[in-house]
Amino acid sequence: PSMSSTAADSLTFWCTCPPGLEDLARDEALESLASFDVRSVEASRGRLVCNIAAPLADGDSQNQLIRSVLNLRMPANHFLVFYECCPFDLVNDEGQTIDKSESLDRLIDLVPQANWQLAMSAWRTLFYEPDGRHSEIQNVGHEPLPDYKFTRSKPYQAGDSQPKLQSSEDPSPNDQAPSGPKVKDPSKLSFRCTCYRAGSGHSFQSMEVAAAVGAAVQDYFGWNVDLKNYDIEVVIWIEGPLVRICLSLNRLCMDFRGQLVDVGSTALRSTIAAGMIRLCKPRSGEIICDCMCGSGSIPLEAWTTHQNAYHLAGDCHPVAIDKCAANIANWCQRWDQRSPVELIRWNLCQFPVRPGTVDVFLADLPFGKRLGSRRENASLYPAALSAMAKSCVPVTGRACLLSADRKNLSRAIMLMSEYWTIARTIGVGIGGITASIVLLNRTATTKSAASVVAPGAKSD
Repeated sequence: PSMSSTAADSLTFWCTCPPGLEDLARDEALESLASFDVRSVEASRGRLVCNIAAPLADGDSQNQLIRSVLNLRMPANHFLVFYECCPFDLVNDEGQTIDKSESLDRLIDLVPQANWQLAMSAWRTLFYEPDGRHSEIQNVGHEPLPDYKFTRSKPYQAGDSQPKLQSSEDPSPNDQAPSGPKVKDPSKLSFRCTCYRAGSGHSFQSMEVAAAVGAAVQDYFGWNVDLKNYDIEVVIWIEGPLVRICLSLNRLCMDFRGQLVDVGSTALRSTIAAGMIRLCKPRSGEIICDCMCGSGSIPLEAWTTHQNAYHLAGDCHPVAIDKCAANIANWCQRWDQRSPVELIRWNLCQFPVRPGTVDVFLADLPFGKRLGSRRENASLYPAALSAMAKSCVPVTGRACLLSADRKNLSRAIMLMSEYWTIARTIGVGIGGITASIVLLNRTATTKSAASVVAPGAKSD
């Protein structure tokens, strides 16, 4: 098997992103990491793989690179690849699928070959707390790796005790203490092992890989196993014949980034909000408005990435206003700054903003499932687009809308075609639902306030 990502001249990062927004995530990576020697950024369904030339022997440069990758707004999970094996044979010379025990044995054999120095150096940069929870653990990330070798009397079988990595200094089996429940050593790190798989032809399950490789890692380092309060997460990613061993760089998924402390049932993920904002390409000094703010994912994300713009947010429901206000207050307390968003309770169909003032509209429209209904959307969507057209700047104004009710959204855009033209449409997966992000450009046609009709109202 070939091994490429452990080479000393490059670092490989594997990131997950919202399905459908891979091209936007790739553009963001190329733009944000332009100061580094980016060799390639490959995008596939829900994933991004960045190969970047490793900085020179300067530890600060490597730390800066890792933190720059973590600062990307659209990826939800970040992993540092410290071993890559391709191809990992799934069939033997006779074309038959290799059985489970042999495949697991070969996966276990990859553990000593991985670049653990790179992984532990990155972990120490991000997570090591010498004065906190790791006060009893010394010299993490700098100690020499143990010189272990495998000793197996038979191939690994599901249900057997896990394979043992044995050192030449280990006592003989007759000298071993009686077996019993293992007590955690406070001087050792804790870890968990997770496996993700894609593709077909695997004779093993993800849980079996995690158990076998995790046992090998435990015997290799002597770390404690803790599936909840762990220090290190080792991730095995298997995609067809490709095997990657990775270090998780973020303990919590970045879908909400810790910005939302009061989340509603339909709160939008910050990673998707970042993609919608990137589509609009806001400029300095523009007015950005989220007219259906809900819990506030979009305005908080917009202010984080475009602090030189003016941000408006509002909703008609008092519960949504309370949740958004709580999240804004938490954000202000967290960063010790004043409120970045003007929050107003309003009815979008009676929009209290004068005509031709808003540059960018962003809205996560009701899908008609948990909130509202498809029947209500049939009248709400045209009324919302009509109100946005009134307050949006002609010619240069934009609107980015997200909805899973594509039929009613397409119908509303067709009815408002005098004021809006479609610039781009992207399909995006949200929790098993296929939704659409539509970018609209404002035409030069002006719209008077009297022509805005509320949903359900009759016009003469």
